[in-house]
Amino acid sequence: MIILSLLGISVYDVKSIYKNHTKFLLIEGEYINSIDVLLQNYEDEKFIFLGTKESIETHKDTFGNLLKEKNYEFKDYDSDNLNDIFMKIMKVLIDNKDEKILFDITHSFRDSVIMSVISTIVSQIIFKPNLSMIYAKQGNEKKTYTYELVSEDILNTSNIAFILSTFLSTLKVPPLYSKYELYDMLDEFSTHLISNQFRSIYNIDLERLKNYIYNNRDRLFAIKPLLKKFEELLESIEVTKNKEVYEQFLFFADFFTDKDYYVNASAYLIESITYYLGYSFKKLGYINFDLEQYENQQKIVGLLKLSYKKNDFNFPNDYFVDINIDTINRFSTLRESIAKIRHNLAHINIHQDYSKIKEILKEYIEEFNNLIKNRLIEQLDISEEKKIYTVKYKIKMLEQEMKYCLISLNASSAKLTTIVDKYRNSKLDNLTNYNHEKLKRYLENNISRIDTLLENKKNRKLIEVKKELIQEPKSNPVKKATKPLLKPIKIVKKASK
Repeated sequence: MIILSLLGISVYDVKSIYKNHTKFLLIEGEYINSIDVLLQNYEDEKFIFLGTKESIETHKDTFGNLLKEKNYEFKDYDSDNLNDIFMKIMKVLIDNKDEKILFDITHSFRDSVIMSVISTIVSQIIFKPNLSMIYAKQGNEKKTYTYELVSEDILNTSNIAFILSTFLSTLKVPPLYSKYELYDMLDEFSTHLISNQFRSIYNIDLERLKNYIYNNRDRLFAIKPLLKKFEELLESIEVTKNKEVYEQFLFFADFFTDKDYYVNASAYLIESITYYLGYSFKKLGYINFDLEQYENQQKIVGLLKLSYKKNDFNFPNDYFVDINIDTINRFSTLRESIAKIRHNLAHINIHQDYSKIKEILKEYIEEFNNLIKNRLIEQLDISEEKKIYTVKYKIKMLEQEMKYCLISLNASSAKLTTIVDKYRNSKLDNLTNYNHEKLKRYLENNISRIDTLLENKKNRKLIEVKKELIQEPKSNPVKKATKPLLKPIKIVKKASK
């Protein structure tokens, strides 16, 4: 017969009384732990002990004398790796399938991860005659344990531990032959989470799962730490129920990042930025539409891309966006960076390096939190005084100046960029009705200033602050681009170590 046992984390030099309610050879008496019981009660059987490297060394030191005359083997596993534990246990069972096996799972009840592995084994092979599973159950008296065979209640508790621990790690339920009420509830909860069904999560799943834990707390006392973790998860989601949509989305962006669902996380973070700006502008009275409608949310995106319709917004003046472009750019730059990640993930960019994606998403989440904390939207400049610094205003002044150099010019006849392009290509003759010589001289004197303004507009630098640009002499063109009032935010990815 093979004696298979899991090692505890520690060994204490204190003996307890162990009793026996099984058909196996276990003499009642005082022992240090279940390993001590097995070593002292079995002589010729082969012992296989599974545990972490630390626990193996501790047990070797403690039971060195008892092990001298035994046929034994130690096998280590990674306690944080569910698959490693499962494979190590299954290998022992498969390698010794023709032998009778006594599997002592006493110490699995102190570790929910190990317990979940046991449940999988129990679910698949508990009824095979070659395998018997025992455990030492703590009695009412202090330091008293009684060996018992694994019962149906323990089987159910073990399977529930497996279901819960798998869900907490992956947001999915494992495949099991035996289904449980909790299994079905978690399966639905998983579907609602992954498919973003907020109404079902808040109105159905949370209450139903909380009631299940409350009604089964006593029966599932053995996995109390696991239940507590699950309750904390439910509570963290429930707290967001009455928060603003952008706060809910920001929570789930962080939540899915932690669970390694990066497409979901990036999508939530993108939408959180959109909703936050919409929420903030609505509070300030700057929007003329219902933000709950998806097509209207795109109007916020249009604003960030500077392709918005003026009638969709109630901004204080015509130069409001230009004056506040640096703040708007901070949100736009962040959103575009996250959108690029989501695009690469969703469209399977095989050339992209994803090794740092979790770290990068965490940085973006922190950056967005800081933008909210600093209340930048509430500090937007609503005055019109700075319009003279804006690119829009300067281009307007240029067009007015050019009217004196042209026989006729209005908004419909030619744009500034069109005239500049004709000048660049020496095709001024194609512009009919213009005084070409005056126009050419004007452009020669002002082309640097025009280039600067057009380049700034292209690069979203819609405000300039150099003092000499306030009143520019016509004969004194600007020589170089100027700096914006505030630096746009720069998301810097940390270098790999």
